[in-house]
Amino acid sequence: MLAACGDSAGSGTEQADEGELIHVHDVLVGAGGSPVYLAAHTGLYELRDGKVVARSDNFDDLMAAAIEPDGTLIASGHPDLSKENLRVEGKPPLLGLVESEDGSTWTPRSLLGDADFHALVVTEGRLYGADSTSARVMVSDDGGHNWEPTAGDAQLLDLAIDPTHPDQMVGVDLDRGLAVTGDGGDSWEPVAGAPQLVDLEWTSSALIGIDAEGSIMRSTDGGLTWAPASSMAGAEALGSDGTDLYAYVQPVGLHRSS
Repeated sequence: MLAACGDSAGSGTEQADEGELIHVHDVLVGAGGSPVYLAAHTGLYELRDGKVVARSDNFDDLMAAAIEPDGTLIASGHPDLSKENLRVEGKPPLLGLVESEDGSTWTPRSLLGDADFHALVVTEGRLYGADSTSARVMVSDDGGHNWEPTAGDAQLLDLAIDPTHPDQMVGVDLDRGLAVTGDGGDSWEPVAGAPQLVDLEWTSSALIGIDAEGSIMRSTDGGLTWAPASSMAGAEALGSDGTDLYAYVQPVGLHRSS
């Protein structure tokens, strides 16, 4: 079933078929809360009239995705191995950075076969990507056509950036757990006593995380301390339109909080 978008006072109850939706990595929310996409192991899906609709019949494994200010979709991960259009002969099946105007057809923008971003964060005038192949946070000032690596090594599973101080980042590191940087990714420090988190989203008011049990956690000091933010359980991925927070909850539910 699908719980359609609801505010913090409650959720909708429209029904929908799950289809082939498997493990959502990112919730993408357009300006003003529409459109809403789910980037998953089995491709991109759109929440439309309370139903989850696959944007294509391709099963690209989208490990990370984001919406640019003009509405263009960008993503990374691994291509559908039954297709050849996003493969490079002699290179591993890595999407690098791909783009789409409609979520149905993806075209390469950069690093096809060379990078596998597990997080993509769009900030004002800059794009950040957590690349699992180089174990670095990569930075682009031209929308991801050209990239520069930061100095610090970080095998990040997710990344969040303070919207008011872009050098302040928090990441979920494969080896160190939750880690923070104040210099734009040139050095990272683990956060002692931090909960085991699997997803992060930095809204205009707080840093939000999902712990290993699917509970929503909140930090108001840049990730140094955390407290439970909601009694909701089973959350798998977070997204934001810049103000409201969205959480995808298993088996198929989307909840919104302001």
